[in-house]
Amino acid sequence: MLEAVINSPIASIADAMKAFPGLKWRVHENVIGEGGVAFAKLNGSSTLGDFLILAAIENASAEAHEHLGEPDEEGELIWTLEGELYDTTDDGETIILKPGDKLRHRGGSSHRPYARTFWIGIFRQNKGNKVHFNP
Repeated sequence: MLEAVINSPIASIADAMKAFPGLKWRVHENVIGEGGVAFAKLNGSSTLGDFLILAAIENASAEAHEHLGEPDEEGELIWTLEGELYDTTDDGETIILKPGDKLRHRGGSSHRPYARTFWIGIFRQNKGNKVHFNP
C-alpha cells in the first residue's frame, strides 16, 4: 500500500522522498542537467520486467533508454501527477506532459524525457528497458 505524508506541495525530489518515506528511492547519477532523477519501485518483477514506478525528475534529463518488447506491444506508459515532462512521441514529436496527461511508448522505442523544473509521475514498463549510456 502506498502511503504518503504530504504536508505541503511536492516541488522537488527531496519533497517527494519526504512525502513517501516508506519507498526505497534510487537516485540516478547518469543524468544531464543540474538537478537529479529518482525512482521508487511500487511493484513489479525483476524476472518478468513488469514494473510500476514512481519517478521524479528535477531540472534534468533521465537516461536515454529503449523499451523492450515488440512494436505492437506497449513498452511504457507515463502518467504525469505534478509538473511538466518534456518527451518525444514514438513518431518523433516533442510534447509536454502536464498533470493528468498520459503517453504510451511502443516496444522497441527509445527516448530521453526531461524536466526543466520539477516533474513527478508514474510509469509502467511491461518488459523493462535497456539504458543507453552513450546516446
